[in-house]
Amino acid sequence: MQYSGDTIHRCDKCAMSFTDPNMLKAHRRNAHSSASITVRRYICEVCSRAFKTHAHLNTHKAVHSDVRAFRCHICDKTFKLKGSVTQHCQFVHRINTPGSALFVCNVCGKSCATRSILAIHSRVHTGHRPYKCTDCDKAFTQKSALNCHRRLHTGERPYTCPVCHESFTQPNQLQYHKNTHTGQRRYQCNVCLKTFSQPSSLNYHTKIHTGEKAHKCHVCDKAFINAANLRAHMLVHTSEKPHRCQMCGAAFKQAQTMKKHICKFHQMSL
Repeated sequence: MQYSGDTIHRCDKCAMSFTDPNMLKAHRRNAHSSASITVRRYICEVCSRAFKTHAHLNTHKAVHSDVRAFRCHICDKTFKLKGSVTQHCQFVHRINTPGSALFVCNVCGKSCATRSILAIHSRVHTGHRPYKCTDCDKAFTQKSALNCHRRLHTGERPYTCPVCHESFTQPNQLQYHKNTHTGQRRYQCNVCLKTFSQPSSLNYHTKIHTGEKAHKCHVCDKAFINAANLRAHMLVHTSEKPHRCQMCGAAFKQAQTMKKHICKFHQMSL
């Protein structure tokens, strides 16, 4: 791993470092000078955290709000704080800002703002997944990813839609879901111009144009666009019939076959 830039300028008061010496001077002036030590008289009513200025308090209040007013101009992901967008662009899209002290991966060249973030990223190349689920065999490179995964076992869905009350395990899932109520379809296919409310729907759709079928059956070698379709297909090779008619108890391998049965024999539209 290596630093980008010619020289790293480190603060002698804390762990911050910069590639631009002027940024270091500004940091020392704002963070460590005697003039910067003032009374923090603006108090947050929610968490009692104190701030030097009313503007800083107003910025902080966004943490306690559900409003995500700042949007990434590349992927449309939204954030509560403007600074979070900057960090997102640095870490995810590799867009660097002047004065950033960056750590560069010596395998793929990706730039990371801190040594710890680079260490996490390096696990993509080493395959090291230190965070293991105690309920199944899955393992993850980050603890936050493990925490999200564990909700599949606990059933916890803490993010609830205020319109229809459907709940989700992750905040980004809720954000995409809200588009179904607003009618926003900001993700567009560059081949046929069809639009979608969620990036995952667009990703699935583009495979129709590319012909990519990465999920292959190990029994008959038939391939599918996604894992869900493969799992449904695998039932063909087993005696399992997980879909049961609530009217007569008849069991089926495919949900679509069960729906046709209900429409035809029980004369119910689904």
